[in-house]
Amino acid sequence: MFKFGDRKAVPGALALVIVIWCASVQAQSTAKQVSIPPPPLGWSSWNSFSNLINSQIALDQAKAMISSGMAKAGYRTVNIDEGWWLGHRDDHGNIVVDHKAWPALAPGEHAGDMGNIVRAIHHLGLRAGIYTDAGQDGCGTFSPDLGPGYPGEGSENHYDQDFLQFARWGFDYVKVDWCGGDKENLDPAVQYAEIARSIARAETITGHKLYFSICNWGKNSPWTWAPNVGGVAADIWRTSGISSLPSWLIARTAGGWRAFRGCCRTSTRAFIPRRSTPAFTTIPT
Repeated sequence: MFKFGDRKAVPGALALVIVIWCASVQAQSTAKQVSIPPPPLGWSSWNSFSNLINSQIALDQAKAMISSGMAKAGYRTVNIDEGWWLGHRDDHGNIVVDHKAWPALAPGEHAGDMGNIVRAIHHLGLRAGIYTDAGQDGCGTFSPDLGPGYPGEGSENHYDQDFLQFARWGFDYVKVDWCGGDKENLDPAVQYAEIARSIARAETITGHKLYFSICNWGKNSPWTWAPNVGGVAADIWRTSGISSLPSWLIARTAGGWRAFRGCCRTSTRAFIPRRSTPAFTTIPT
């Protein structure tokens, strides 16, 4: 047994330390390198247009991503956030889209078909994203930055129907918010699991992949359940509550900077070095 002060035992102890260190270095050098794809990069309509988003705005921003060089830099997703529909459904529960806001863009198309804008975005070589909420209402129901609030913009009780429609329209990415779910005190792990299964069914029926983005602001620690929610691998999930107006604009509002700093200081969200919120930006036109 090695005893402190026993000089004869020191060489043996050093040899043991060296062997362990060498084994550790060798294990690190032979560790399997896993390639993790980056999250989708692109533009999202909410911060600049809120509930005023329409076909022309989305198409102009998509073109600006090309002309500005952002697409070449990897920003290739155009996400049409909340406000793209007004919360109305027909007698069969199908989403009713405003014909004026989303007109036909090519011969043979029909106004009110979101597939029109998807095809236009795809024609530019970009991917198209869409928005919904896990609850009955979306975030724009409560506090839109621009435009009126519209109730009923969520997918609760219509998960299978809505996600199948998104896939049939050809959308590549779907952001699922949590304002409505939070208002109703729903369990995000339960609701997002149901949504994951609805997305899986939509993908099976259409053969079209929907990139699943969970946006519940890090509540209930999504990193503990999102990786395999509903038996389906969630692609990304949001980890914090700050994503709205640019900080320079927040600072110009009454008490805005204090609120911004306070939010950062009191945040209890854990930082998880895994797939997180996608990087979206606003491209000036």
